[in-house]
Amino acid sequence: MFNNFEADRIQTFKRLIKNTVYHNVVYVRVEPKSIFRPELNMEHRVSKLIPLISLTFLAFLNAGYASATELYAEVNTSYSSAKIEDEKFNPLSLETRLGFYLEKQVGIEAYFGTGLNDDSQAGLDLSLNTIAGVNLRFESPETKEGMKLFILLGYGFTQWDVNRSNTGEPGKVDFDDFTYGGGFEWRLGKSEHWFVNVRGQRYLNKNDISLDTGSLGVRYAF
Repeated sequence: MFNNFEADRIQTFKRLIKNTVYHNVVYVRVEPKSIFRPELNMEHRVSKLIPLISLTFLAFLNAGYASATELYAEVNTSYSSAKIEDEKFNPLSLETRLGFYLEKQVGIEAYFGTGLNDDSQAGLDLSLNTIAGVNLRFESPETKEGMKLFILLGYGFTQWDVNRSNTGEPGKVDFDDFTYGGGFEWRLGKSEHWFVNVRGQRYLNKNDISLDTGSLGVRYAF
């Protein structure tokens, strides 16, 4: 989903960034501040998150059909790769996930994460404030060795905090997009509840701005 408001907002964001990356001077041109007004960002975010809210609502409606053994929780530590045109940033983040299986090998999960540190490149300082959304999870059958593959398809949003040359601008900017990823998971020994996994997921890819993560996680099946 991509509209004129978001296109203008991203282009303004990129112009602010480009000035630092290529000129390394204080930016004095006045950009339309309404692009980054928090109340407009919130209105935009809410409208874009309607599909996410709908998926979550449907998940809770189906929760009555899930037994306790079909619920799971997960914690992931992620290495992030955020890209703004040619500049790359690699902050670390921490995510938690809560989900349940709609049927065998098909689950739905909500996730929430935040950055653990920031990264600086060419006069820009970037940190991840929020990573949140909903995924559908599709699994392969488990092998005799206790390993399985999984694919993730979903929708979510991220909020970045970008500081250009210590000016505090453009500040907090949020993006939303369809997400996808996948990984491998192994059962820990003969445990019926504990699993460890590695995954890669793309959260954003719009107009030369992207966010990918690679993570190591531990999952507990109730």
